[in-house]
Amino acid sequence: MAISAYIGIPGSGKSYEAVSNVILPAFQNGRRVVTNIYGVNVDKIRALYPDAAGELVAVDNDTVLQTDFFPYKGCENSFCHPGDLIVIDEAWRIFGSDKDITPQQKSFIAEHRHFTHPETGISCDLVIVNQSLSNIARFLKDKIETTYRMRKLKALGLNKHYCVDVYSGHKIYKSNQITTSRNKYDPKIFTLYQSYDGVNGTEKQTDKRQNIFNSGKVRFFLVLFPIMFLVSGYLIWSFFANFGHTDTPKLPQTSAESRAQLTDSATKKVLTPATGNLPPIESAPLSVEWRISGKMVADGKSFILLTNNAGVLRAVPASSFNYKGLLITGVIDGERVTLYTGKK
Repeated sequence: MAISAYIGIPGSGKSYEAVSNVILPAFQNGRRVVTNIYGVNVDKIRALYPDAAGELVAVDNDTVLQTDFFPYKGCENSFCHPGDLIVIDEAWRIFGSDKDITPQQKSFIAEHRHFTHPETGISCDLVIVNQSLSNIARFLKDKIETTYRMRKLKALGLNKHYCVDVYSGHKIYKSNQITTSRNKYDPKIFTLYQSYDGVNGTEKQTDKRQNIFNSGKVRFFLVLFPIMFLVSGYLIWSFFANFGHTDTPKLPQTSAESRAQLTDSATKKVLTPATGNLPPIESAPLSVEWRISGKMVADGKSFILLTNNAGVLRAVPASSFNYKGLLITGVIDGERVTLYTGKK
């Protein structure tokens, strides 16, 4: 682990991370852990992990500031032993600036890997917990191997979750980012330490606008988006379900009386269906007289109705026409007739 930093604004989960993912695993693996995290309950941790072979030592800031707290060259009776995991909360109180760091502390920071456990061979590890690294001494900051930044997710309404961004070194640059993850708080971890300098601490939301889901626009789009998604899905499905299928277009049907006979309004003579062999549709010229105006069924037979500018109706067998989607085409009197031919 070497020297690592856990940073984040108050309540972001940095102390929680230090306890759950640093102190507890080391304690269970048999290491001696020394920490000044406020309110660490050694008895509860031992009760939670009765089979753990490690040792947990809680100290205050005054103890951390003692000359012989950290191991250093030439010291044989330091408070922390070689191979210990040392977790320092509110590190700015101990390592605020280069001038505040004692020679003994500098020796430990620069040579912490030389202080190894005589049996396991594990070297000392230092974890600092602070709101940011801006107020940490450069002598220490330059030797940080990994930085873990905790972020609240309250803006997304996820009060029980937090985000962890991991960076190489101490600079919080995108190019240095190793990974990011979203974690959920485990309530039992909170019983093992105290985050506030009081019996109970509760954070209140002073302005509800800091939660994105309190925005009317966001709520509107959250309701609208699923509806649009379902409608779009249905339209896409309908398109592919009907792809390649063509239906004969439904043309206006004539009334029952008109099925008896079709008469010329000028001559009053019954018009008979056109017959005879027709030339190919593609080569026939467009009709300047007739256009399709409807469809009728008489005596079980289908007819296409044609009309001209004089209002004359003409019935032609439907079998004389081709159907391509919505386009109906036929050859009448050597001319091509559609819904759009004829002089209107």
